[in-house]
Amino acid sequence: MDRVIYSPASKISHRPLWRATTALMLFLFAFNTSANEQAILEGERFHPVQGSQGMVATSHTLATEVALKVLQNGGNAIDAAVTAGFALAVTQPRSGNIGGGGFLVYSPGNGDAPEAI
Repeated sequence: MDRVIYSPASKISHRPLWRATTALMLFLFAFNTSANEQAILEGERFHPVQGSQGMVATSHTLATEVALKVLQNGGNAIDAAVTAGFALAVTQPRSGNIGGGGFLVYSPGNGDAPEAI
């Protein structure tokens, strides 16, 4: 039969410590303003946009700009996507761009259903 060994420390109630810790955590969380909330309050929130002739969106401004120039100069969406991929390989080399995963929704433009690749 196992015996439980009691010591003077085992008789100390941990409830006051638990309550104090809980109260402190609630206080810190209640009055903490996150960066996301701060950005929304300051009007830095992005809003959805729509385009009728084409659109480019990447994780880096320079990649978006060069891909947009490709579209403006008569290139198609594939040309812009390849350009954006190479630009992201330079601007964000640790993101695993060339040879990494990706997706594409292609619309042939002749009324056929779009395809996801």
